[in-house]
Amino acid sequence: GIELINSLFRKYRLVPNVLAAPKYSATPSVAAILKTKANKVSTFFQSIALIDHPDDVKFEDFPAWKKEKNINDPLQFCLYGYGTIGDYHYEPSILIGAQMMRVDMTHDGRPCESPSNKSLPIDGACIIIGGNKVALNLEHEEANFLNDNGICTIYNSPNGWVSWGSETACYPDSEDSKDFILDWKRMMIHYGNNFILNEFSNVDKMVNPRFIQNALTKYNKLFNKEVAKEYILAGKIYWNADDNQVVDIVEGLQQFQFIFTFSPNAKVIIANLELDLESL
Repeated sequence: GIELINSLFRKYRLVPNVLAAPKYSATPSVAAILKTKANKVSTFFQSIALIDHPDDVKFEDFPAWKKEKNINDPLQFCLYGYGTIGDYHYEPSILIGAQMMRVDMTHDGRPCESPSNKSLPIDGACIIIGGNKVALNLEHEEANFLNDNGICTIYNSPNGWVSWGSETACYPDSEDSKDFILDWKRMMIHYGNNFILNEFSNVDKMVNPRFIQNALTKYNKLFNKEVAKEYILAGKIYWNADDNQVVDIVEGLQQFQFIFTFSPNAKVIIANLELDLESL
């Protein structure tokens, strides 16, 4: 269960980048524990917690439920709607969690693209009201209403059934783009986790100009490659003297500053149509 998350790294040297507890995460206490775990996986790492919805809550009431239960953290991705295949229905954390991993693998494991508006292998969607399945077929405005409240949903788009929404649970209370845009948040986590994995072996090594320059050279080369592959638009690493005071250096602290620019998502695409009578 959830308490085994930390053993994953200790046993297999794997860092989970998405945490899910299908069905159980709809319980606020479980959602809170997942958030806590996502913020401190094996002491050092971060992850994203997928939060399912409870039964007997209609879509128009779900934002109020989310707010009341304090589902509002940038490390939480709140989901609404079961996906159906025949007579079976599946929690959205199962479907969208798998979809996130599939999209990541198209970019060599980088979570640089949103899972939103990607096809889901389902034939419908539903919610459970009073123990009975009720079809969920949101209008476009209704799906966007959920997005505007930090909720990803399942939507029957012109191209078929897709996940819809890239806003983490902190939206709209937080408008800090690095926190509320899912793929940007996950990219920050990705680089932060990998920095720890790459540099832990350097802890307790001698600090000298070469130590600092090696880190700057290594990461600037990496980010240039990431830009070339269009995983990011820009990335830089700095070692600032103001962040590394003598007293801190003597005590063994070294701080590096990372600055990124990520690709924004095309939320709205508009065609402006005009009639040209001069060609008559």
